[in-house]
Amino acid sequence: MTKLFVGIDVSMNDNKVRLLKEDGSDAGKLTVTNNLPGAIKLVDKILQTAGHYSVDKLVVGLESTSHYSYHLATFLKNDQRLAILSPSVHVLNAKSVHRFKSSYNDLPKNDDVDAWVIADKLRFGRLPEEVSVDDRYLALQRLTRTRFHLMQSISREKAFFLNNLFLKFSSLCQDKLFSNLWWLKMSRHFFELV
Repeated sequence: MTKLFVGIDVSMNDNKVRLLKEDGSDAGKLTVTNNLPGAIKLVDKILQTAGHYSVDKLVVGLESTSHYSYHLATFLKNDQRLAILSPSVHVLNAKSVHRFKSSYNDLPKNDDVDAWVIADKLRFGRLPEEVSVDDRYLALQRLTRTRFHLMQSISREKAFFLNNLFLKFSSLCQDKLFSNLWWLKMSRHFFELV
């Protein structure tokens, strides 16, 4: 079974891509935009390279960059044209990629080199689980993260308000007049005014 390793350095605007053969030799590189036409161009390049080197297994890796890498990873995992190569798509922790890169003494810091390092890490193995294409929990994940963010914001605003109030009325804060219930009523009143 011949494998092709694809390392992708994801950014907001574009993706730097490096393709490596099993022996570590270069099989190509390209830069594509981080959108649907760019993803289609990437799949075309992968299929062209796979046909040229008689590849029958595809291993793709990209750094975890939150929402910048999610759509590309899902697209590559679900693409019907890549199904013949049995693609395995891995989202790698940026810290583990950085540690792997530090084993090379003389590599410069740029996106093209980072894509090569990701592809080389794929060759060495010890990879995390493949990307799951199950979107059932994505909405729940987004909702819980939003709730967490809102609770942090409310706590921060409460502390800011009480700090300013303490400057004017220091004795009120010491008497513990302001409970969480008081804060809830005040915040509702404030948001009604806005």
